[in-house]
Amino acid sequence: MKKKTIIISLIIFFLLAAICCAYLIIHHTENKHFSIISVSNVNKNFSIKYEKTKSTKYFKIIVYDSDNSPLFVKETSNNYLNATFDFINYKEEYLITIFAYDEKGNSIVVENPYKFIYKEPTFSKDNSLLFTNDEDYLLKIDGDLKSKNYYISVNDGSYTIKKEKLTDNKYIISKDLFTGIEEVLQVKLFDESSEIAHFDIYSNMSPVKDIKIVSPINNKLEHNDINLKFEGGENATKFIMQIYNNTTNRLIKEIQISKKEIMVSKDFFKKGENYTITIKGIYDNYAKYTKSAETKFEIDTKDVIKPPYISNIISSNNNYIELKNPNNKGDIFFTLDGSDPLEFGTKYDDKILILNKVTINAVVKDKTNSSNIISFEMGNKIKEKYNIYISSYAENNQDGMYELAKYIKEKLNKYNINVYINDKNESISSRIKKANELKLDLYLGLYSNSASKEIYGIETWIDKELNSSYSLANLIQERTINTYYDKKANHGIKYSNGLIDELNKINSNLNIRIIIGNLENENDANWFDTKYEEIGTSISDTILKYFAII
Repeated sequence: MKKKTIIISLIIFFLLAAICCAYLIIHHTENKHFSIISVSNVNKNFSIKYEKTKSTKYFKIIVYDSDNSPLFVKETSNNYLNATFDFINYKEEYLITIFAYDEKGNSIVVENPYKFIYKEPTFSKDNSLLFTNDEDYLLKIDGDLKSKNYYISVNDGSYTIKKEKLTDNKYIISKDLFTGIEEVLQVKLFDESSEIAHFDIYSNMSPVKDIKIVSPINNKLEHNDINLKFEGGENATKFIMQIYNNTTNRLIKEIQISKKEIMVSKDFFKKGENYTITIKGIYDNYAKYTKSAETKFEIDTKDVIKPPYISNIISSNNNYIELKNPNNKGDIFFTLDGSDPLEFGTKYDDKILILNKVTINAVVKDKTNSSNIISFEMGNKIKEKYNIYISSYAENNQDGMYELAKYIKEKLNKYNINVYINDKNESISSRIKKANELKLDLYLGLYSNSASKEIYGIETWIDKELNSSYSLANLIQERTINTYYDKKANHGIKYSNGLIDELNKINSNLNIRIIIGNLENENDANWFDTKYEEIGTSISDTILKYFAII
C-alpha cells in the first residue's frame, strides 16, 4: 500500500511538473514570437494585421525596398495598421517587417515578414516633371493595362480637365492644355473602383520653390556655434547642407537635414578663415530641379569671451557666493547694485558676502574683448522642497541611461528632493506635457550623442546664454568632464536658441540637457559602463551644492 501511494505521488508530481513546463513554454513562446496575420490591399492602400503579445508596449512597422533601404517607418500600439504606400512602383519587390518592443525597450521581430511585388500600373520613373510650351507631353505608364479597365484624368486642382479610358502605356497630353500657363497639373490613374496612382507635372515652373537663408546674414561671425535658418524650398523632398572652407577651397561637410533651422557646431570653423554654407532643396532625386541658396562669412580672429557663473544660489542671509571664470583669460568685474560692471564694476578676487537681497551684475573682460553681462538674483527665500524631472534617452543603450537616471534620483531622494523620471520609450512631447504639470525647479535631460561613431566627448545644452540655467549648466559640465577619460573632448556649453523643445517649452526655473558621450563610440561606451556611478554622483552632488543643500 505504501509503495502504491509513493507511485501515485510520483505520477502526480511529474504531471504537475509537465503542466508547469508546458505553461512556461507557452508563456515564453508568447513573449518571444509573433506573426503577421494578414496583409490586404486595394491598390496602394494596405491593411496589415499582426499578433500582439502580453509583453508588447508598441510595434514598429518598416517597409523595405529590394536594396533593404527603409521606405516607410511607423510606430503604433495597435496590432493593425492601415496606410497608403505612395512610394511603391510596378513590378518592384518590397518587404514588410514588424518589431515588437516591451517596456524595457527590448524587441523581437515578426516570424513571417511579408514580401510582395506590386502588380498594379504606376507612372514610370522616366517621366519628366516639367512641361515645355512647344510640344505635346508624353506620359509613360508601367504595367499591364489589359487585365481590367483603367482610366486616366488630367486635373487642375479640383477641376478635371480631361478624363478617358486608358488603352496604351504611352499617353499624350496636348500642349494646348498647358502652353503659356504656370501651374501644377495632377495626372491620376484609376481602375473601376478607386484611384491607383497620381503624378504631378509642372508647367513653366520649378517643382521646388526658391530658398532664402535668413540666418546668418553677417559677413563676420564670432567663433561660436551658428544658428542656421532658411525659408522656402516648398515641394523639396530633401534638403542638403554643404559647408565649404573658402580659405582652403574644400568641402568639409555635407549632410541631409530635416529642419529649416539647425545649430551648426563651431568645431567646423577656424578663426580667421572664410566659409560658405549652401542649402539645396532637391525634388525626389531629380538633380536638375534643385533650388539652392548660400551664405558667406568670415570667422573673427577674436576669442569669444563667456560670461562668469556662480558656484551656488544664495537663499538666506549671511552667505558667501563665488564667481567663476569659464575662460582661460580675462578678469571678472561685478556690481551689487544693478549697475553696469564694465563701467562701475569691482574686480573680483575673493568670495562675496551676501548680507541681503541683491542683484549681482558680472562680466569677464580682457584687454581687447569682454563677455555679455549676466545677472544673478541673490538672497531669496529658502525653499523647503525642490522638484526635479529627469529625462533620459540613449538610442543604443536606453537601459544604461535609464539606470543612470534612477541612480541620480536615489542620491537626491536622500535629501528630501522630489525626483520624477520619464517612462522608457516615452515621446518627447509626452515628457514635456508631464513636466509642465509639475512645479519644477530643474528639468534635466540625460542624453547620448548618436550622430556618428566618430563623435565623442561631453557637452551641456541650455536654451540661451544669459538665462538662469547658465551657472548650473557650467557646473555640471565642469564636474562631469572630470570623470571623462579625455579632457580635450570638453565641448563646453551649447545654446539651442529655441531649437530644442525640452529647453524652451518647459515651465521650469532651470532647463538643462547634458550629452554624456556617444554610446555608439566604443571608448565612450566602455567609459559609461564602468563609470556610471561616478557620473551619477558627480551630477547629483553638483545639483545639491548648487542649491546649497550640502
